[in-house]
Amino acid sequence: METTRRNVLAGAGVLGLGGLTILAGSSGAFSAWHDEVKIPGATITSGNLDVAVVGEGEWFLINDPDSPQKIDLSTFKMVPGDKIVGKYGLDVGLDGDTLKAKLSQTLGSGNGDLLKGNPVVSHEGAEQELSAGDPGTSDKGVDVSLSVVDRSGKEVYGASTATDPIALKPKSEFITPEIDGTADYTAVITAFFDPETPEQTRVKTTAVIDETLVQLDQVLGQ
Repeated sequence: METTRRNVLAGAGVLGLGGLTILAGSSGAFSAWHDEVKIPGATITSGNLDVAVVGEGEWFLINDPDSPQKIDLSTFKMVPGDKIVGKYGLDVGLDGDTLKAKLSQTLGSGNGDLLKGNPVVSHEGAEQELSAGDPGTSDKGVDVSLSVVDRSGKEVYGASTATDPIALKPKSEFITPEIDGTADYTAVITAFFDPETPEQTRVKTTAVIDETLVQLDQVLGQ
């Protein structure tokens, strides 16, 4: 067979068609069709849930509610008929489009011979053996309670209102996205010395109230 230029090109896998050259047998150097696109990135930001005590708290004698007197607990001596209150500001920060939260509080446990319900101790330090109903029994002394008021002074937690946790939402009244040093609520600890405590019952005694726990929790599924 005569060797011609056409035969040589065909044997090499080169075929010319009207000026178009197609290479065969070299598929490894090429790929199938392809296209691509990039989806923009995104930044996801979380909200905030925070609570703090504002300042160190203040105590007042409120025997006359219209004329409260600031007192120093380290030097104040309580007597039957006295009512004193400790006020502690609570700053709440909430931020989140669907966030719901609750503010709950638990009065610290109390101990000491001044407290109502504890055995009566005489001023000499000897425990008095008295039966229920006798003057000076353990139902006399200082009673301690906890309440919470909002910035307007309205009680939102306490024995005279509701004892359920306080429901909160971001951007609702008083609430800011972050704590800002302003009290949104005030926890009020009240100590009242029963005015009918007889004779020398509970003189020279003390009542110690442990730390009150304030909790701010997210409410899920509501």
